[in-house]
Amino acid sequence: MDNHGFEAQTSLDTQNLDNLLQGLTMLCGLHVCLLGEDGALLAGDAELGAGWKTARFDLPPDGASCQVDPRGRGIAAASISLQGSRAAVLVGRLDEGAGAGGDARLLASMDWLQHLVQAQVRKDQELDGLATEMLLRYEELNLLYEMGESIISDMPIDEIAAQMLERAVASTEAGGGVIALLDERAADGMQLVVQVARGWGSDLGLRGKRLRIGEGTIGQTIAQNRAQMLVSVRDEHLYGSAADPIELDSLLHVPLFTTARLVGAMVLVNKAQGSYFTASDEKLALAIATQMAIAIENNRLQRRIREEERIGANLQRYVSPNVVRAVLGRGGLQELIGDRWRATILFIDIRDFSGLVERTPPEIMVLLLNEYFREVTDVIFEYQGAIDEFAGDQLLAFFGIPFATPKGAEDACRAAIEIIRRVDELRASWQRRGLPAFDVGIGMNTGWVAVGNIGSEKRMELTVIGPPVVIASRVEGLNKEHGTRILITQETLDEVRDVVETRPLGQAELKGISRPIPVYEVIGLRQPAG
Repeated sequence: MDNHGFEAQTSLDTQNLDNLLQGLTMLCGLHVCLLGEDGALLAGDAELGAGWKTARFDLPPDGASCQVDPRGRGIAAASISLQGSRAAVLVGRLDEGAGAGGDARLLASMDWLQHLVQAQVRKDQELDGLATEMLLRYEELNLLYEMGESIISDMPIDEIAAQMLERAVASTEAGGGVIALLDERAADGMQLVVQVARGWGSDLGLRGKRLRIGEGTIGQTIAQNRAQMLVSVRDEHLYGSAADPIELDSLLHVPLFTTARLVGAMVLVNKAQGSYFTASDEKLALAIATQMAIAIENNRLQRRIREEERIGANLQRYVSPNVVRAVLGRGGLQELIGDRWRATILFIDIRDFSGLVERTPPEIMVLLLNEYFREVTDVIFEYQGAIDEFAGDQLLAFFGIPFATPKGAEDACRAAIEIIRRVDELRASWQRRGLPAFDVGIGMNTGWVAVGNIGSEKRMELTVIGPPVVIASRVEGLNKEHGTRILITQETLDEVRDVVETRPLGQAELKGISRPIPVYEVIGLRQPAG
């Protein structure tokens, strides 16, 4: 990663110490040097440091005290604590001819100087830690900036995962890693599928491999739903198997979480150069994992939106906007298809259509049909119906899906009565314009149907399937026999008897139906009481 000139401080600022120790020599004749554990000069008087290499003191490591050279050389030493378990030795001596009480003066000066130098060292170490933290924060911000493009991109999820994993492996100096996403189709919601693998072990056929949450060391780690660093991991489920387990030197697991749910997991293994993952590695991996989870969820959301737009565009040709919203609110067509729904089926047929077509010029016939179907479609949509199909002189519509309430039958009857009124207005208009006119018959039936997508890969149509559809079609055909315009079955009447006025027409034998069907003519809407 490009650090753009940033470098973490990894050593003491010896220039400041040099200036401090040289000033002491000039001011009070105290010669001082700071030596590392190996005797190397870190700061101060090089000549004194060279002479000290053979001296030995029994100094505590916490910098709490100082001692005079037991060999009487007028030299004192004090411990200075450095980072971690490292330590240094502060060595000092007075100028020749310090006079009586020199040792006491030397010890007092060294004790004071020990605290002063230790304070300077701590300051340098704090700056060192601050610089390291600044570098880490810069790396995180740089990662977030670079990964922001993936969040708003339209890349496939596999490509997003591959880019993010490559970044995580490089940033943490991992030997390799995998990203596994939650299998949304799994019934128990406890399985992850490896989408991408990088680096060490990626040649083991990991892509597509399944991990069960809570199973094995890695599965149990994932089940904790938090970032974890492990060492000496025996793996029998991801890189290894029960028959051939693999020992992983180190492992870093980071869950892929959004605010709503678990998306998957990122597993990094075998930190480079035999070392182990650190808290800094965990922070960088968490930053990457958070962005990755957002990018994946954003990608899925974009796909859902596009699918809903496609479904909505198709549905709007057949159903009202309210029905479109209801279908999409239930999760799209897949939530409707295959299930049984109680619906009222409405068949409309143009009377004597063949004769009308034979005696009417084609362009006039197209004009009549367009005006007719436009009015009928508006009415069906107004009453929350859906158009199954236009078939020449016939139109099939259904009511009650996806609302699945008894009001579907009422809506169908109200729509049928309004369609007859509109057709009468059209007939009057056509006659005034000198055009041929036609009438229609309507048949309705209520029952349990299935919704399906019927057709080929090139063209699919949403349709309803089941005996109630056949019965509605056969009932519509009885209008010619009875001289009526709207007929319904007993099943529909049972749901609308308080809404419409009807006249019973007795039992009807219908082609393809094994039992007689009671049929009723719809005369109009009931008037409100009072």
